[in-house]
Parts: sequence; structure tokens; C-alpha cells
Amino acid sequence: MKKTIARFFIGSLLSASLFTACTADDLSADGTDLNSESRVEITDIAAGDLIGKWDMYSMTADVAVDFNADGISSEDLLEETQCFDPMYFSFDENGNITTNQANLYFEEDGSFTCKSKEYMAEYEVSVNQLVVTFTMDGHVITDTKTVTLFREDGEEYLHVSLEKYETQAYVNDPGTTVASEIERLDLVFRKQ
Repeated sequence: MKKTIARFFIGSLLSASLFTACTADDLSADGTDLNSESRVEITDIAAGDLIGKWDMYSMTADVAVDFNADGISSEDLLEETQCFDPMYFSFDENGNITTNQANLYFEEDGSFTCKSKEYMAEYEVSVNQLVVTFTMDGHVITDTKTVTLFREDGEEYLHVSLEKYETQAYVNDPGTTVASEIERLDLVFRKQ
């Protein structure tokens, strides 16, 4: 019987996902520290700041996991699986979001398959609060999530953290998977 572990986010930025925790100080990718002195954080985010496509840049967890079963655990989930690589958010000027989110489906033996799905939602933003309204299983859901927008070395990034308690309504984790110990995820998307 398949177990859904991560219905990735359209519902706690927009949904749910595994769980994990690294601080923003720990976020780095391609050898570039995303908390360097050249980082400029935007504290009063307007809807216009989000317009455009944001691709998955980094995803870190608060504990190391071994999704690819190579015997080496990592907090960098993009190192552990390609499942999350196609994730993105595309915000338009009319208050709509299109997003591709990944889901991990765990089998009883601990193996998993990955499926991605595109979702549509509506959004509003005020200061650093992103309010998203979407339909899931026939129910209209409105969710509010704190986001951080920052610029560094000419690039723009969108940072979102997900806590396990935020995702429990969307996740069916039997508590015995490689992802069960994750309590927090930090996701960074880069604007294209």
C-alpha cells in the first residue's frame, strides 16, 4: 500500500512536504553562501516583487537523510533525489500562481516513487506574508505563509520554511520512512 509522505507545498506556502531544518545561515549551494555580506533582504514585499518564474534552487532539511540509498546521508535533499528538481512557482500580475510540486510516495519497504503535478492558485502579498487560495479535493483552502525575498550578486531568491506541524494535514507518513525524522524544510527558489 502506498503512503504519501510529501505533498509538496501548495498548501503551506502552498502545501506540504517532508519536514526539515537548517537555518538561513546554513543555506548554501554551488559553493555560494546565501547569507553573505552581499545579501540584501527585501522586508516590505509587494506583489510586483514576486512576478515571474522562480525555480527550485536549494532544499535543506534539519536532519540528514539517505533518499538515494547510497549509504551517505545529507541535509541537502537535492543531492539525495532529483524528485524536487522540476519544482517552480510562476506568479503573474493578475494574482495567479502556477506551480509544479513534487510528491514522494513511500512503499511499505521504504522505497519511494516520485510524481510531480502542476497546480494553480491565487495569491496576495502584504509585507512578507503570502496569502494563497487554492482548491484541494474539492475544498477551497486559504493559507498564509511568511516568505523572505532577497537579492545577492545580481540574483533574486525566495526563501520559505516549512515546519512539520504545517504539513501534517497533507502528509500521510506512517512514521517509519527515511523522511519521518524531518521537522523542518528550508526551500530557496531563484528567479529566472
